[in-house]
Amino acid sequence: MPLAAVQSSCSIQKTQIQPFIGIDYCQLETTCQINGLQNKHNPHTTDEAHDLFMNAYPNIFLQPKMKLPRIPVVEKKKVISKGNRDVTEEDSHDIRIHLEKLQRRRKAVDLAFVYRNQISCLLKILKKIPAERTQTEQQDVYKVLKVFPDIASQISNREMKQVSKIVTLESWEKRHTIFGNNGFYVILKGSVRPVTLPYKKLLGEPYLAGPHSPLVSSCHKVLTVGCCFGTLEKIPNCELNSKRLAVTAEEDCELLKISNRDYARIKAEIAARDPAQNQELILHCPFYQQWPRLSINKLAALIEMRKLPAGYVLVKEGEVSPFAGYIKSGQSNILRDIGALVKRPLGKLGIRVKHVIICKLIEKESFGEVSILLNQPSTCTIVTETEVELGVILPSALQSLDSVTQALMLQTAQPKFQELTQEEINKKYLSQEKQKEWDCFKHTVIWEALHYNGIRPGNGKWVQHWGRTKLQRGGNVSPSSTA
Repeated sequence: MPLAAVQSSCSIQKTQIQPFIGIDYCQLETTCQINGLQNKHNPHTTDEAHDLFMNAYPNIFLQPKMKLPRIPVVEKKKVISKGNRDVTEEDSHDIRIHLEKLQRRRKAVDLAFVYRNQISCLLKILKKIPAERTQTEQQDVYKVLKVFPDIASQISNREMKQVSKIVTLESWEKRHTIFGNNGFYVILKGSVRPVTLPYKKLLGEPYLAGPHSPLVSSCHKVLTVGCCFGTLEKIPNCELNSKRLAVTAEEDCELLKISNRDYARIKAEIAARDPAQNQELILHCPFYQQWPRLSINKLAALIEMRKLPAGYVLVKEGEVSPFAGYIKSGQSNILRDIGALVKRPLGKLGIRVKHVIICKLIEKESFGEVSILLNQPSTCTIVTETEVELGVILPSALQSLDSVTQALMLQTAQPKFQELTQEEINKKYLSQEKQKEWDCFKHTVIWEALHYNGIRPGNGKWVQHWGRTKLQRGGNVSPSSTA
């Protein structure tokens, strides 16, 4: 069997075995030397040689070593022999043992200090009304909200960024009743005692208490700093000042409040904003303006928004596009590679690969759909020129669409540019190089003219400070008096 066939078979086996470690070349050479295989002296492979080759073929690849599970080690107290008796770690006078305990205790103290410091910073920020908080302060509130597990388990990151802009601070005096059915509260200072059970309701949990919830005895634990009570959703058949989820302040308290009305409004805005924005983004692309609404909705449900910096490579030439993109803002350059002659030291000429800008991708344009659906490598490279915000559909999501939508996309989507010949690409490259040379020459001439004899704009006689009063009176001001 020829070596080319063996190499092609090895590439097929590589895609099937995961992970691929390597090839045993000694075994490969032994397999290729089986008598009866096709070579320059033998035009045909015998059946016996073929069977031997196929049986020895799996041994060509290195197999991963089997790793046995780690045996857990049971830690035992160290026993130190001292004289005629044994001394444990607790009774030992070895300073190293006690230093480890002290370091562990210091870490716990430091974590508590950080937690108190975050709450104190949060109190300072929340004393301002939401309209007066800066963007940095809103970001700080967002980071602290993620620390509370009862909030992080209910609210997504996207919702939490909006909630951090509308949270408020409430102050309550001792022995006042706080009704938790109109919002979700976090205790930042002081302590409270629940009036009824349960005292909090998380999203998705059923509310089991009836209209007359049992009173909590006075021996029930008191909620302190960091504890939460209340709810983020409206409880049906519950009055505004009902004792459900209510607590009583044991001392003067300061509470962070997330109003359930504001949270419901934010949740509705986000839910209504996403499909509408994605549909509008697709409809702005010229290839999709005649699409039916049903197909537009299918694509809009798959879009993920991303922001990419300038100089980011979206697609590489010769590779399948990593995603289908719909540009919302910004622009990108479509490049083709060309071999150009360049001067090297000592007057030698060499060939260097350079990029030619074929055209640009701007707002309301798309790319990558045909490359993914047909599994075709791209004929160009796309690089962002400015910061680009675009909607992205991953290949797995695009290929999961029904056949009708895929056929419709292949019919309507077209490349940004037609297939260019090598001569047209060379002409574009020459025109770009001429434009660069002209810009460089123009900049040099203007620079030399402005800086001739040390003249610099903005200095010396170039600056004239005219008096405002004299100009208002219409008086003539001589240059010598103001120079």
